[in-house]
Amino acid sequence: MIIRIFCTPRRFFVGWVFFFSTACVLAAPLSDPDQGVASKEDSDKGKYTLFPAKHIYPQYIADPHAATFSVQSMSFSRTDIPHTSDQRTDLKMGGRIGLLQIHGSNGDENGWQLTLETGFHGQFDVQHSTDNIGWDGVYALHLAYRPDARMAYRVGVYHLSSHLGDEYIERNKVNRTVYTRQEFRAGLVRNIGQYWQTYGELGWGFDLRNDDLQEAWRGQAGLQRENLHGSWVPGMGWYSAVDVSAYQERDWDLNTTVQIGLVYPAGARRFRAGFEFYEGRAQIGDLFLSDEKYVSFGVRFEI
Repeated sequence: MIIRIFCTPRRFFVGWVFFFSTACVLAAPLSDPDQGVASKEDSDKGKYTLFPAKHIYPQYIADPHAATFSVQSMSFSRTDIPHTSDQRTDLKMGGRIGLLQIHGSNGDENGWQLTLETGFHGQFDVQHSTDNIGWDGVYALHLAYRPDARMAYRVGVYHLSSHLGDEYIERNKVNRTVYTRQEFRAGLVRNIGQYWQTYGELGWGFDLRNDDLQEAWRGQAGLQRENLHGSWVPGMGWYSAVDVSAYQERDWDLNTTVQIGLVYPAGARRFRAGFEFYEGRAQIGDLFLSDEKYVSFGVRFEI
């Protein structure tokens, strides 16, 4: 059962993630997305904001590992994970919270920003009593820089710790891969016109728990479009996104995610509802040697 994830001591981290994610929502009011908790302007040092509500580095919309709040109903046409069905529920809880922004001289949306990201990502087998197949806990610290309206850059440290579900282990008598990855990462985003963005990112794993199976390098790129007021539903727009990634530990095989759906802007936040297509390695880290292909429908809230 899902509740068992939160009851065992070694799952305490998930409870902390949930608490932090809720705090992110409370600390960043929807009513005034451009105002942080505290701001100050000094003629010598410029303007800064503590806990800014708006992020100067955009979210990768179709990134399956992005920290967000979402629920998806997944239908698999192929999966190599043994003893699993073709129907799953995917649950994510988490997000990003700005810690400090030093504003640039040419606008409040430019400058430097320090951001903390944390999240939980689990998958549950619908046809096996909604048993948890596996889950990942992530956290990251990023420093972003936006010199102008066109470009944004970030560097940071990212940690992922993966686990198999207790019920899945007990039912199938399997062992964990013990997949933990800590990496340095560097990325950039470029705005193309009013609605389009493209991005690229490179990661290098400096602390890998399973040295026999894991390798250091990871690459990622994507293209996304978001028109916040272009749909037939009042107050809502359309979005579409493609994300492609590859890992050295999987011989650079491509993992492809495509999303399309409706988006509702709530200040700097986004509510989304739409479809997702995915083909590539299993998204739960401990099962990364397996391949999968699915179509899903879900709802999502980005903070």
